[in-house]
Amino acid sequence: MQPRILLAGLTGAGMIATTLMQAATALADSSGANGADAFSIDSTIFNPYYISSSGAEIQGYAPVAQIDIASPLWQLGKSLGQHFDVHSASGTSVGSIESGETTVANLLGMSDSGFTVTTATAASGDTGAQAAELPAVGTVYDVFHLGHGVANVYTATPGADGTVTDTLMTPLGDINLSPLVSGIDAAEPLQPADAFTALAGHTSAGNSDAFAIGTLTFDPFTVTSSGTEVPGFAPVYQLIGAPPVLNVGDVGVGSYYFGALPLVTQSFDVYNGTSASAVDIGTISSNEYVTVFLGMTSVGFLVTGSTAASADTGAQAAELPAVGTVYDVFNLGHGIENVYTATPGADGTVTDTLMTPLGNIDLSALFSGIDAATLDPGAAFDVGSATASAIDPASFLAL
Repeated sequence: MQPRILLAGLTGAGMIATTLMQAATALADSSGANGADAFSIDSTIFNPYYISSSGAEIQGYAPVAQIDIASPLWQLGKSLGQHFDVHSASGTSVGSIESGETTVANLLGMSDSGFTVTTATAASGDTGAQAAELPAVGTVYDVFHLGHGVANVYTATPGADGTVTDTLMTPLGDINLSPLVSGIDAAEPLQPADAFTALAGHTSAGNSDAFAIGTLTFDPFTVTSSGTEVPGFAPVYQLIGAPPVLNVGDVGVGSYYFGALPLVTQSFDVYNGTSASAVDIGTISSNEYVTVFLGMTSVGFLVTGSTAASADTGAQAAELPAVGTVYDVFNLGHGIENVYTATPGADGTVTDTLMTPLGNIDLSALFSGIDAATLDPGAAFDVGSATASAIDPASFLAL
């Protein structure tokens, strides 16, 4: 499916402009950055522009491609190729930056926009001090406009010395929330292993990322371009988010613009137990997605292929997860995790267990209707049709 391109309005370039202009400082008096959409974060002034297909530089925000919509609850979009002229607090040009993607979201009428610096070019004639004012490549900015002059401004700089800052801006003054979110670093890749910390598994290889679901141990590994097998999870980068509240990673959006959805892939060695005597019964491949909500990590994977170990008996091979099986683990912290599984087919089952240090709670009965079947677009319209057929308008007129 090709996404629609929205050029203005709530989920388009106008949405980005509204978000950043309302949430950040007004810059009408900035002589060096007089673009209508210019805004400042801390002491840095950003003046947005993009390059048209003809190569012309156009002031403002690049067109936004809609990724997902469930009006009136939320609308999600991304744009590619957003540029910013960057100015110091005095209005002096210090160079320009490009963000590969700009994230745009609208949640219940509240707008969020964020971008990650992918390139930075110092202005001709910059001194060393001026060039140092450019944001570092990899820096993440996010502004969430809550309305009535209240906005949350988040920044994360990459690297060993990177820092996370978060400021709630209000008409009555600003509140520094950085200590609360210092561990939510959107400048770093998402960490799938964080979801499985309470699900200790076993492997003879001793991989620290191995985890157990039910009677199976999953030992993640990746294969490099040279064919070398490396223990652990593949890196997962943010697809869309509103840090520090939400980060989602699972797909390369650059390809999404051309109709392809290359999901993050993850492989696992599978063992038929959690003890030292567990046997390697084969491997599975999967599509993986990672969500971090308020610092809590959820990871799900869909089994796309399986290969039995060469020495497997028929019974052992049957223990491998079926293609189409879904696993999802949500780490709520403090040793509490929700573990969901769904097996496909007519005899497929759904299980959901809330695991706690005090014991486990079986929630399967609550979620038995949410299975691994393909989503049905028509399901949204069934209620409307049933309601329409059940109500006879003539009855209200006594006809």
